Amino acid sequence: YVFFMALIFRVFGVYTLGSAIVIETAQLLMAAASCVIFYGLGTKMFNQKVGLFAALGLAFYPPSVFFSIMRIGPV
Repeated sequence: YVFFMALIFRVFGVYTLGSAIVIETAQLLMAAASCVIFYGLGTKMFNQKVGLFAALGLAFYPPSVFFSIMRIGPV
């Protein structure tokens, strides 16, 4: 993640509006992809209802929502 942020900062500038938009968009896309993965795993392992419940559970899980909209800087 740190290398991804460094690449974005190199291309768009450090802490600019462009870099913020790219990083936040990428985080939101990764969060959406995680929901799709949870749906697929739940459906494959159990059934469609379980997959849907797992995806919705992740989509509305407060820490997941919080960290997908928060820009995390280098530690």
